[in-house]
This record gives sequence, structure tokens and C-alpha cells, in this order.
Amino acid sequence: MLGTVAMVDRRKGFCFAIVSEEVDGETRIFCHQEQMDFVIADLQVGDWLEIAGTESTMRGPRATRVTFHSRPEAERQIEGMVRRISATFCFVTTDDGRSVFISRKQFADFANGESQTFAKLVLGDRVRIGRVLEAIPNPMGYEVVMGSIAHNTRSAKVL
Repeated sequence: MLGTVAMVDRRKGFCFAIVSEEVDGETRIFCHQEQMDFVIADLQVGDWLEIAGTESTMRGPRATRVTFHSRPEAERQIEGMVRRISATFCFVTTDDGRSVFISRKQFADFANGESQTFAKLVLGDRVRIGRVLEAIPNPMGYEVVMGSIAHNTRSAKVL
């Protein structure tokens, strides 16, 4: 099955991939370096992986064999304005009127539990969300963006 990389931790040697078909009731699959036929240092959010097999664990499905498939040429982007900020997430109203939830972990400079870009966000800031893998509708009326990298467009440094 084909999966899209949603999150990579190069230091710990693993990633999570989102697959389009259900696997044991989950769509996120844990992939460890030991099951990969490539070096995880080269992996990017949005890359496509071929997941040849999975096993069930208490934490969810785990890949048993992973090969690199390809890197998408084009990426979908969302732009919008910050409407609400908490300690760990924000809500953005997109230019087409949707409400989108973004975790601080999805900001491009997130490392060691922090994002300087997220920490400096203020209401009204414009945000660009690149490499959107999936925007999941939520019954509460907003979308949860999975596998994105967000940039505060107020700062020329992150453009």
C-alpha cells in the first residue's frame, strides 16, 4: 500500500505515514528505520512510501517493510489568517473561508518541543501551510491539517 509521510523524527529514526486505505481501523502507520530500505535522513514530509506489510501493536499498526516510492512534484498549499491561538495550537481561517486547526509541531522550525515562529504568532498574522497531505473534517466545524509545514508569512525569514 502507498503511504504519505506525515511526520519524521530523524534523530529517533522513525516516521508516521498516512495511508488511504484502512489498516486495523487506523490510517497512521509507524515506520522505523530498521524496516526501511533507505536512509531516513533523506526523508521529507510529503514523500510517498510503499508499505509492504504491517503488524498490529498496542499503539497501532507498524510497518514490517518500507521502500521509498517517490517525492511529489507539486504541493498543495493553504493560506489564511490566525484567528485563535493557544499554548500548543492555533486556528486559521483560510482565504476560502474554512477553519483549520494547526499544531505548533507543524511549523517549519519546530524542534525540541518548541517553535519560535509559533511562539511569535499574534492574532491576524497571515500563515502559509505548505505540503498539505490531508485536511480532515471535524464534527466541531473545523479541519485538522495533517502532515503540513506552516510558515508565518509576516516574517520574510521563513518565506
